Amino acid sequence: MNITETQNNASVAEIKSAAKGRWPEILSAVGGIDRELLDGKHHPCPKCGGTDRFRAIDIDAGALFCNQCFDTENGDGLSAIGWLRDCDFPTAVSSVADYVGIKPSSNGQGKRKPRGKISKLAENIAKLGAVYPTIHDALLSMYAEAKPPITPKGIKKCGGVPVIWCGQRCIRLDGYTQARKKPAAVVLARVDGRPFPATEHLLERKTHSLGGSINSWLTSGTPEEIKQARTALDVEGTTDFLGAASNLPPGWVVVTNTCGAKARGKLPCEWVGGKQVVVVGDTDEPGQEGIEQSAVAYHKAGATVSIGRLPFSIEETHGKDLRDWLNEGHKLEDLPTEIVTSEQITEWSKATPPTNALSTGAGSVPIQMTEVVKMIFDRTGNWPRQVDGRLFFDDNDHNIRWLDTASSFFGWLAGRCGIVHWQREAGYVTKEETLHEVRRRAVAYKSIEITPHEPLIVDHHYACKIPECGDGKVLNDLFDFFCPATDLDRQLIKAAFATGLWGGPSGMRPAVMFTASTGRGKGKTALAERIAQLYGGSIDVSAKEDIAAVKTRLLSPDALSKRIVTLDNVKTTRFSWADLESLITADTISGKRLYVGDGSRPNYLTVLVTLNGASLSTDMTQRVVEVQLADPLYDGGWDESVRQFIESNRSAILGDLIAFLRQPEKKMRRYSRWGTWEKHVLSRVDDPDSCLDLILQRRSQADAEEEEGHIVEDYFAGRLTSLGYDPNCDDIFIPNRIASQWYNDATGNRSKVTAVTRALKQFYNEAKISRLLQARGHDGSRGFRWVGDHADAGSLISYDICHRIAKQHAEHSTQEEGNSPW
Repeated sequence: MNITETQNNASVAEIKSAAKGRWPEILSAVGGIDRELLDGKHHPCPKCGGTDRFRAIDIDAGALFCNQCFDTENGDGLSAIGWLRDCDFPTAVSSVADYVGIKPSSNGQGKRKPRGKISKLAENIAKLGAVYPTIHDALLSMYAEAKPPITPKGIKKCGGVPVIWCGQRCIRLDGYTQARKKPAAVVLARVDGRPFPATEHLLERKTHSLGGSINSWLTSGTPEEIKQARTALDVEGTTDFLGAASNLPPGWVVVTNTCGAKARGKLPCEWVGGKQVVVVGDTDEPGQEGIEQSAVAYHKAGATVSIGRLPFSIEETHGKDLRDWLNEGHKLEDLPTEIVTSEQITEWSKATPPTNALSTGAGSVPIQMTEVVKMIFDRTGNWPRQVDGRLFFDDNDHNIRWLDTASSFFGWLAGRCGIVHWQREAGYVTKEETLHEVRRRAVAYKSIEITPHEPLIVDHHYACKIPECGDGKVLNDLFDFFCPATDLDRQLIKAAFATGLWGGPSGMRPAVMFTASTGRGKGKTALAERIAQLYGGSIDVSAKEDIAAVKTRLLSPDALSKRIVTLDNVKTTRFSWADLESLITADTISGKRLYVGDGSRPNYLTVLVTLNGASLSTDMTQRVVEVQLADPLYDGGWDESVRQFIESNRSAILGDLIAFLRQPEKKMRRYSRWGTWEKHVLSRVDDPDSCLDLILQRRSQADAEEEEGHIVEDYFAGRLTSLGYDPNCDDIFIPNRIASQWYNDATGNRSKVTAVTRALKQFYNEAKISRLLQARGHDGSRGFRWVGDHADAGSLISYDICHRIAKQHAEHSTQEEGNSPW
């Protein structure tokens, strides 16, 4: 988009002289920067954000500095204007000259251009790998087949070429500012049409912009073709851009900006003067806002503006787009349009940035807090939102950004609405006060989710796309990587994966325990890790870790979007952890949040446990679903293969799981304490009744306390037999002291009398023993009654056990004396 340089008379030196002492005013009026940012202190950069990377370094000369995107060729105000407006040096000179009322010369001065972020972008461009030219067309065709109605010819028309980035074959598209000298942005799309997988710092995304990219133009055709075009079509997003470029009528060009719907209308667009411009956006709220912003900008640039109306309903987010309409068989020349009226432009232009001051003929007067906050929400579409007292916004590419400070909040507000003017005088609401009031009044969510639930949970913000239902094939291919011990275990693996997606009530998810009867190396940890990978990672805990520290970690910002907790490689012969048992069934997890105070989150967590040989306390046994794995066929590349499979097929896997959870529920014969989960998740596997039978059988086998109860009762029966009682028919009182000694002998413990008493009482209450119950002796002493299975209800209770034990000891002593060699 070549810009005609103004041919005028004054030198650069004369323009600088005329601007001397006026640079704060000029930078604000011409460059569009808030004068509050020109006080020499550190601020967020008006171009690239951050927190304190920007400042004015010589306001008399108009020199600005950003250590991220404007750290070279930045010594005066003319360079700063070029950087702020993304224009070349002659255009910056002309703009300043117009403002100060003189004409610039055309003597060759003013050929430099601030490099800013483009130099950093060039470093990343140099890292892109080349693709053999012989397969270029094949790769373009592959992308076109994945994204109809895009064609290879349309991609080439837009300058798209295949490259290698981070080992992936991608289509590269270059974005330019109006000067069109070097790329200002590089946008990548995978040739297979799939989204880029989530990383530690980025969520799943349809396209990826190289580091150093700034908002700029993607255009079809050459600068000359753009100049000659009668109609310019402005669309939202890369795939709509390529789809339109593949189906353009003669005399049309198509453009889009590189930074999405919320950045539309923010780029200089003088090149459209005198043209017809048709603006199209997605049929969702951000898309409609982008249409209005673009229409206002094009109207101001002298274009005749029309709005292309797609015949789809307007959704809150993720509405249908131009490519959906084209795929129905329509042509661009048949797109329904309506001319934008001056009244509409006036109405849309009223969306000025929020402020705390109302201008009057005599200066300004303060605006009340309620009006300031209302203005902010009106201008931003009711953003930001908050979760547990923390403000955030979703940039529509599903990147969550936290707004914890006044500088981060007002930096975001400026990026969303334009330069924000804020009075700092007494009587005006401050930025800090405004931040607190916005936080108090913002729409509140209970949680932020980076993967969906099925069904979606009310009051949760989903920073993700909801995949379409699949046919189950990809999910079955995933399960083929693992080695369940039985077919029922394969079904339980499916239930384990689906539990993380299930949007049922909080505190209603059993833990899932992966075990193997034949030892280590069966893939237990790997299976737990892959479930966590699908849902964006896990919070790892250790057995017997301080539960307060665990809760603090669960309430940290990084953990709020995670829904899997892993307890790996438990090493104990009898696993019990009362705090974890309580956490599994809690509706809400409350604890201390670092640097904030008290915090909480609803308990939609799924706990995954791995151990060799299940031996659990009764309470833990009742909270787990055990899945057993068999011996795998070892393959050196297995782990990487399954990781890559999940990364490449994440949306398809989630789509298959959504379809699974939407299947009709099967009527089950019975339910356990986890009836809600069994009804909504387990009932949808192939054979839910057999799966539940297996779960209950394994719970019984893993219950170490039940086995211990049998051992204790058998031991007591043996000792009573040795004392001459009939344990099947007699009713015998056993004092606590004796019961405690026998219990310790049976279990190998060294517990005190009170601990043994509690253990035996619990065994009886939980039906782990049936013949020992608490009682008092005829003299009021505490103890237990042994009641034989066939004891007569009217038979007398024997209280002579102490006498029989003493007699038995005496007999043993006599026998030992008789056998003595002395």
